[in-house]
Amino acid sequence: MKVIFTDQDVTLFNGPLFPAPKAAARGSRAPQFRIGGAGVPSAAPTAPAQFAANQWSVSTGLDANQIVLNISELPSNGGSPITALQYNIGGGWIALTGTGTGARTLTMASAGTSYTFTLRAVNAVNPGTASGTKTATSGAANAVMASPQGGSSYGVNQAIPLAVNGAGDDVQYVEYQIEEA
Repeated sequence: MKVIFTDQDVTLFNGPLFPAPKAAARGSRAPQFRIGGAGVPSAAPTAPAQFAANQWSVSTGLDANQIVLNISELPSNGGSPITALQYNIGGGWIALTGTGTGARTLTMASAGTSYTFTLRAVNAVNPGTASGTKTATSGAANAVMASPQGGSSYGVNQAIPLAVNGAGDDVQYVEYQIEEA
């Protein structure tokens, strides 16, 4: 006899495992055995699925040394809750903060440097398979460029207006060099 579990109760009729009684009366119904259905037995949990390319991204951060890693969607958890998210840039797995979606700003070792990332989810069973790679460049070192406005020659003790680009309100001082003509 073959038994298939469903989400319904299952009724077993006469068969090799449950033979009819030898003295069954003519015209009587064969004995039945009922097993309360609790659904298909669940499979054992597995490691989380691999991150798909459209579930995460990396981009240059706003400040020096920063990269933003954004998780827009989590992979399947394999039947066990995700307990960690980790990235790798070639030197071992590093834990991210939190286990949900959203942007995380990472501070990298060097400014203006290209980094290649892989990402994975972890649950109580095992880590998931590493994702495909993505590359981003960390934010460049803060640079301030100043240039004279309104001409290239100025008299002695004359104020020289400067346009400062790239520093916003963070200018602490300006260095300059005067070259003799």
